[in-house]
Amino acid sequence: MLFDEICYLYIEDKSEGRKPVRPNTLEGYLSAIRCHLLPRWTGHEIESIKSDMIQTWIDSFAKPGAAHKAFKTFRQIYRWYLRRFHVRIYDETQAVELPRMLRKKPNALTAKQAKQSLRDMRGESFEACALIQLSCGLRPCEAIALTWNDINLRTGEISVTKGLHEAAGQVYESPTKTEKSTRTVVLPRYAVDRLREIRR
Repeated sequence: MLFDEICYLYIEDKSEGRKPVRPNTLEGYLSAIRCHLLPRWTGHEIESIKSDMIQTWIDSFAKPGAAHKAFKTFRQIYRWYLRRFHVRIYDETQAVELPRMLRKKPNALTAKQAKQSLRDMRGESFEACALIQLSCGLRPCEAIALTWNDINLRTGEISVTKGLHEAAGQVYESPTKTEKSTRTVVLPRYAVDRLREIRR
């Protein structure tokens, strides 16, 4: 079977199959397939793809991050095909070496910058959301999914159970990214006091 044909079957399975993935995850797969996989592997029989061919392809990427994303998607589709159609061939993706990822230094705000940000956003329509995200380190999708019912203004506890996402022009709500991401966080006193003022 041609690799490009397998890509279409894979996307169909992930969008309408027994365990469909989230829309934004599917959008990521489609992006990698369109930008990296189809230009290289269209017309190739999957049994003809060898590890040295994959390695040469991975080595051609200028950015390690793009190489990792492309290979991860390629490997998922390749292994899905082997399982789905019970194909007994050697997994050629096992022998591929990925480039070393450069360690990124997180851009964290200093205490002074955080304090100034809180001052600058005071009175803005997004203040409550930004205040919670800044105070508790929530993911943006988690912070914007919160409602007042998720916040206990007496104890300062926040129940984080969901995220708000956008994919293909549609906004949708989904559970947190992982099971461990479903959690309770506690706001600092200054945030509770300000949220009470905003709520009033």
